[in-house]
Amino acid sequence: MIGIIDESTPWDSDDHQWVLYTLALVLVDQSGLEDLRVTLPMRLARRRPFHWESDAGPRVRGVVLNELQRTHVVVVAVRARRDLQTDARRRLFEDALLPTAREIGVTHLVIERQSNAENDRDKRIIRDWARQQRIWRPDVIHVGKDDAATWLADAAAGLWSDTLLGRSAGEVERLAASRSIRAAILLDS
Repeated sequence: MIGIIDESTPWDSDDHQWVLYTLALVLVDQSGLEDLRVTLPMRLARRRPFHWESDAGPRVRGVVLNELQRTHVVVVAVRARRDLQTDARRRLFEDALLPTAREIGVTHLVIERQSNAENDRDKRIIRDWARQQRIWRPDVIHVGKDDAATWLADAAAGLWSDTLLGRSAGEVERLAASRSIRAAILLDS
C-alpha cells in the first residue's frame, strides 16, 4: 500500500495570523499509483500541476471526486498560527497520519516536494517516529507538484479545509457516502 501526502493551508482568520493546517493521506496500491500518474492528467486535460484552491472548477472537481472515490482517504487538520506551521505539520504526522499509515500497512510514502530542509525534516520526523515503533519503516520519496500522484492528496486536503471552514459544496459528504474517507480528524489547537 502506498500513501500519498499533501497539505492545504488556507487562512483561518481575517488578520492572516492563523491557518487551518491540513494534511491528507490518499491510499493506493502500486498499480493505482501508476494509473494516477498516467491517466489523471488526461482526464483533467492538463499538463501543468493541479492545485485544488485555484484550479477546481465544476468539471475538474467532478473528475477529482470520482478519482477520490476509488481510493481511501485520511485527512487531519489543526488550527495553527502561521509562524508555527512546521510544528503543526510534525504534530499531524506523529499524532494521526503515521499511526494510521502503519496500521493500514503503508510501505511507501509519496510526499509533495518542498524545500530541501523541509523534505529532510519530513524524513527525520518519519524515521524517528518509525524507530519508536520498531516494526515499521516506510520508504519515503518526495516528488514535484507536476507528479499527478500528489493531486488527489492536494484535493483531499483542500476539501477537508473547505468543509471545516464552511466553504464546502458537499463534496466531503459525497466521499463519506462512498466510504472513501477512512478518517477525518480536527485536532485541538
